[in-house]
Amino acid sequence: MRNDILLNEDFDLAIEVGDLVVSQSDNQHARLLLTLSKGDLTESPMVGIGILRHLKGVLDANFRREIVLQFSADAYDLSVFNINNNNEIDLKFD
Repeated sequence: MRNDILLNEDFDLAIEVGDLVVSQSDNQHARLLLTLSKGDLTESPMVGIGILRHLKGVLDANFRREIVLQFSADAYDLSVFNINNNNEIDLKFD
């Protein structure tokens, strides 16, 4: 498990009692990997899956491969990875 500075639901810094919140951040990392598109991060322009542009289309083998590659590059091992007929994604990682 990783600890990092947390973001709130609006992707702003989470602040409690005037301080940044630092806590377990694996789910936040996964959410950011899925949400960000390539080029969104200046420091790491190849990071991001851009799931929002894929949700209306077909989630094919290339999309699946991209998810596996992005999580692997961030040192996550996907133990469960399923996409159902409603395009709902189930991920579990170590």
